[in-house]
Amino acid sequence: MAVELRLLGVPAKHLSELSDLVKKNQWRVQPLISSQFQASVFLSDETDSSLLASRLFKLGGIHFEIEHLVENQLGIRILCVPSLGMKRQLIDEIGRVLIPENELDNFAEKLSENPSAHKALYRQMMGFAHQDRLDELKINTDSVSVIPKVG
Repeated sequence: MAVELRLLGVPAKHLSELSDLVKKNQWRVQPLISSQFQASVFLSDETDSSLLASRLFKLGGIHFEIEHLVENQLGIRILCVPSLGMKRQLIDEIGRVLIPENELDNFAEKLSENPSAHKALYRQMMGFAHQDRLDELKINTDSVSVIPKVG
């Protein structure tokens, strides 16, 4: 299976640096973030998702989601929201998030220290804050018109 890269908010200054991943005609305006663009592309299965995520993160200011599903194996999803950082998730064959034992232990320890923070700790462990922000940016822009600045 291929690696799916969803670039949901890319500052215009980075478009040329990503020309090896996204063709010029694949970029769409990101109407929710000024002067940013979005694109969704499928990359070869040999693409190293971690290296790709590191490259995008180092450019700075990019909202993205990388999903690499492998047939009959666990996959990975990497979420990045610049204000929140990156979140790596293990996923099953249909994209459900799986929680490693060490993360569950960490969750249980933090919960025992502060039981009233259950909801916030759970959302953090599951990556919901990242996913909520990225989901806001997933809009179909086919019918969006850009009005150029005058003057």
